[in-house]
Amino acid sequence: MTRRIDLHCHLIPGIDDGCVLPEHSIQSVEALIARGYGTSVLTPHIWPDMYPGNIPRHVDHWAGLLRKQLADHGLDYTLIVGGEVRLFEGAIGWFKRYGVPTLGDSKAVLVDSWDRDFPQHGFETIDWLIAEGYKPVLAHPERGLMGEKLEQVISALTSRGVLFQGNFHPFTGRDMPGSQSLAWRFLEEGLYAVLALDLHRPDSLDSRLAGIDLVEARIGKEALDLLIVDNPQRLLADEPTIPAPKLN
Repeated sequence: MTRRIDLHCHLIPGIDDGCVLPEHSIQSVEALIARGYGTSVLTPHIWPDMYPGNIPRHVDHWAGLLRKQLADHGLDYTLIVGGEVRLFEGAIGWFKRYGVPTLGDSKAVLVDSWDRDFPQHGFETIDWLIAEGYKPVLAHPERGLMGEKLEQVISALTSRGVLFQGNFHPFTGRDMPGSQSLAWRFLEEGLYAVLALDLHRPDSLDSRLAGIDLVEARIGKEALDLLIVDNPQRLLADEPTIPAPKLN
């Protein structure tokens, strides 16, 4: 059986707001395996204002330590290194200095923004990434894009070829206000190329996993597999993703 891929997680302990201790990471991976996952892409926050040490070579080292810890506990689980890049001012210069934290060996780059109407420097960073041959993937738009210019921002990003990664947690209604209705809307419109858990700590994992069941009940197993197996595989292999079906 092809195993599921979680394209967005904060499993590396102690480097951002995700898992705090190695045992939290191990507990989380055990739960993921039980739910059919075989791979996680490690995407710690890349944002020098808050996490200045999170540069690609450090993340690679920490990922190696976590791989060993999982192996020591007898867990057969694949960890791929990436990052969740905050679209901060000066990001282009940071990339030139430290490198672009792609998802594994692919050209896909997970980015996020918490500016409700999306900043101009965010578009400039995305345009630079595209010009350099990278494939930007915007994380959890249902949690960030809630401003008055929502439609214009979605249109501008879509026209550039940006892909969208949705989180499972908002579907449960236990995430930030307003995110649930947007998550269902984006799912029904076929906006999402992939869905992910955005796993942080084991104490919130059950509610994130509950979102998988809600989505499967709405779209069926085949469409769910497209979003958590097939398209993640394609992104990591630099192959075009398959458009998700529209439900309305």
